[in-house]
Amino acid sequence: MIRSLGVVWLVATVGCYASYGGESDTGGRRSDGGPPITTRDGGPGRDEGPPTPPGEELDFGFRLQLVDVHRERAGGVRGADIDGRVSDVTDELGCNQEDFRDPFDGEVGVDNQLAALAPTIEAALGSDLRDSLLVIPPAPFRLEGVDPSLTDPDVRVLLADGVTRTSMRNGQFRAELAIAIPAWSFGVTPLREVGIEARLTSDGRLVDIALFGFHFLEEVIEGALTIAPDIDPELIRTTLEGVADLEPGPTGICQALSASYEAEALR
Repeated sequence: MIRSLGVVWLVATVGCYASYGGESDTGGRRSDGGPPITTRDGGPGRDEGPPTPPGEELDFGFRLQLVDVHRERAGGVRGADIDGRVSDVTDELGCNQEDFRDPFDGEVGVDNQLAALAPTIEAALGSDLRDSLLVIPPAPFRLEGVDPSLTDPDVRVLLADGVTRTSMRNGQFRAELAIAIPAWSFGVTPLREVGIEARLTSDGRLVDIALFGFHFLEEVIEGALTIAPDIDPELIRTTLEGVADLEPGPTGICQALSASYEAEALR
């Protein structure tokens, strides 16, 4: 029943989305009542020539373009353990949604319910989700203070308006930032509490990129209604609550949907 409702809603929503080219007008409001979060527009990516090889204390600048949702494949789904739990269908705190295993690094407890919903979205679209993601401007990203060995206990990470520090081992790193960036999920809605996992190569490229976080259901609904005002919000809510897996509310229904996106680094 949830899948059928989802297809009906998504077909109507996507029809309106085809002519929509910007963020939903949510004003940066948080569903949890916190302060507004703003993001910097990275602008279109462009080729600036070959990458610079790593060197002592070098900085690397990129623009991260979302290209796809990480999909459910044999062996699991790429993503991250956002809630710190390994959930199965009996875990009420995970809203009875079974977590995945990440085939990239073997991590268990991966939260990425958008992957489970992707086939329904594409059935409604009749095309690949990558076409919709191309409307999202690339997000500015920098790595600063990288050791030439690509193994460094203290690397500065800057993504959009967020800054943090993390370690790097053989070019591999992971960082979490308390920011939001635009992402596609039934219209353009914020991907919150964004984290990044990627690998810096010896010739200065950024590869194997994952951007993960979650979408608040109310922001998804608000964004969908902005571009498809005739859709019944309760129909949208029912569809989303059937797959939501984070932020359980007083009634035990989760209020957020986990997600992980593939990205490519533009220079």
